[in-house]
Amino acid sequence: MKKVEKEKKTRNRLEGLGHCKPCTVLSGCYFVKSRLPKKKAEGDGLLHPNCDCKLTGITKPNGKITASCPIEKFTRYIFSDEEKYLVNGKRELFESLGLGKEDSEYLKMEFDVQAKQKYLNGDYEIGKLDEHGQRISITITVNSATRKNIKLITGWMVYPLGKIVCTTPLGG
Repeated sequence: MKKVEKEKKTRNRLEGLGHCKPCTVLSGCYFVKSRLPKKKAEGDGLLHPNCDCKLTGITKPNGKITASCPIEKFTRYIFSDEEKYLVNGKRELFESLGLGKEDSEYLKMEFDVQAKQKYLNGDYEIGKLDEHGQRISITITVNSATRKNIKLITGWMVYPLGKIVCTTPLGG
C-alpha cells in the first residue's frame, strides 16, 4: 500500500473515532508558535470546540526541515507549452521578468533553500486548512539577467516532521 493511501486510511480511522480530518492532517506538523493554523470556531479547543489537538514545544528542528519544489513545477507547468497552462498567464509573467525554462534548475534551488529557511523562522502566512492539509504562503526572492529582487508569493503544503512541498510557484 502506498504511503499516501496508508495516511488517508489512518485519517479515516481517526475520523471514525471522533477526530476531524483537518486536525488529523496536522498531526506531527511543525509551526512557529506565532504562526499556528487559524482557529476555525470559538470554543475551548485549539482549532475548534472539543478539539483534542495539543501544542507540544520543541527545540528548533534545524536539521529536520525539508523544503521541496519539484522542478516539474517550472518545466511542465510555469514554462509549459500546453494550452491549458498558457492561459493562466504565469509563463508570460515569468518571461517578462527575464526568467525562462532554462532557469528552472536555478528557480527550484532558490525555492528549496529560501522556503526551508523562511518556514523554519516562521516567515510565512497561514492559508487554507482542510482534509488535504495546511497550506502556507512564502515569499521567495529571485533574480534574473534583467531584474533583481523579484518577489514571488508561492504556495506550499505542510506535512509531518518538518516537510513542506511547493504546490504552486506563483500564488495569489
